[in-house]
Parts: sequence; structure tokens; C-alpha cells
Amino acid sequence: MLPWDVWGLGWEPPEQPTSEMLAAFDAIAALTVDPDHRLDDLLDRYASDPSFRMDGTVFSVALGEQQRV
Repeated sequence: MLPWDVWGLGWEPPEQPTSEMLAAFDAIAALTVDPDHRLDDLLDRYASDPSFRMDGTVFSVALGEQQRV
């Protein structure tokens, strides 16, 4: 995976993120403010929410296509 690869929860231009997406990003961001103290919460979220896991396929922005990794 590279910095310009996209997977999981997201959107593609010209779409805009939904309020549900923004709330999910805010919730994850709050957990990462102090990850040492929120590690169990982070692991629980990762385990329970497939939208934050990479499933083996990414969209390569550099190449403009889906790729298996």
C-alpha cells in the first residue's frame, strides 16, 4: 500500500462525504488522539468495522485503477 492508495470508507470526486462518514472519521480520530490509552478501543473498532480494514484491493490514485495487493 502506498500513500496514494485508497481503500475502505471513502468517496470519489465529485462526491462529498456523508454526515455518517464524517462522524465515523471523527470517532476514529478521537481514538487516535491518545492511542496508548485507547488501544483496546482502537482494536475493538478495527475488529468490528470492516470499513476501516484493507481487504486486499486498493484504488491506486496514481494509476487510476483498482489493484490487488
